[in-house]
Amino acid sequence: MAVVNIRRDVEDQFYRYRMPLLQTKIEGRGNGIKTVVPNMSDIARALSRPATYPTKFFGFELGAQTQVDDKNDRYIVNGAHQADALRKLLDDFITKFVLCGSCKNPETDLKIMKDGMIIRDCKACGKRSDVDMRHKLTTFITKNPPPKKAKGSKGAGKSAGQSVEAGEEGVASDEEDDDEMAKQIAKEAKDTPIAKTGKDADENVEWSVDTSEAAVRERAAQALSGSMQASLVLTPAGVTYPSLVPNGVPKILMALYQLDVLEEEVVQTWGKHVSKKYVDKETSKKVRKAAAPFLTWLEEADDDDEEEEEDDLDGL
Repeated sequence: MAVVNIRRDVEDQFYRYRMPLLQTKIEGRGNGIKTVVPNMSDIARALSRPATYPTKFFGFELGAQTQVDDKNDRYIVNGAHQADALRKLLDDFITKFVLCGSCKNPETDLKIMKDGMIIRDCKACGKRSDVDMRHKLTTFITKNPPPKKAKGSKGAGKSAGQSVEAGEEGVASDEEDDDEMAKQIAKEAKDTPIAKTGKDADENVEWSVDTSEAAVRERAAQALSGSMQASLVLTPAGVTYPSLVPNGVPKILMALYQLDVLEEEVVQTWGKHVSKKYVDKETSKKVRKAAAPFLTWLEEADDDDEEEEEDDLDGL
């Protein structure tokens, strides 16, 4: 099946966000003619949206009735519609309900706020942008909210205890925890296999490196695992490049978080403790204080998840 960039205005062949090219199939005749989109579920999966959303969007834009059968994977728009026309409408749907309003990245989640507004929560840049509530699809989305994502390393809940802004006085020292983290890193390094060289190497063996995204992510997680991730990456950077700390720290944290290298509970715990094990205490405080915007974003994301769960329970 042919694939295209989710943003079809981006011509870069190495653009990481891809989706199947929308296909159509005309069925029936006369008043019963209809257009089936046989790969709608695959497209919706690539966009992280329910397949009903783009299908209903087509219907609203074309003034046509739609039929949705999730069980049998059938998504239909009444009338005869050419593939090119629906592809252009899909581009409009992506622009309005998928792409971040700030960075134009498609890595967003739709969230319904308590006041009824629908936002696009961007996991790439951390910004939140409203959707155009004048569009008829917003009413459908409000009545049929996106399914809850399974909780994993992200959004798994707040750490126990009260949150404390990074870098504030009175934050407990964490040197004992740092010792344990160092032992963990040492153990993982010891368990990592090392390729043989010289006379012990097998000349008939060809060594290669798996450069797939999953393999790169796994190696990164092995290199920066556990609660040492933030200390090893950010604290020394505060000494080497002090001018980059204010703006660089939140971006580094977001990048590690998006790669699933940095776990939410880990960074929240790290943000509450100032340690002088690797650098002086002042530098450690500055680095953690610079991380405050990212830590605040995590807290707000958790609050939204909890509010949505409470709203769902209230509606039962």
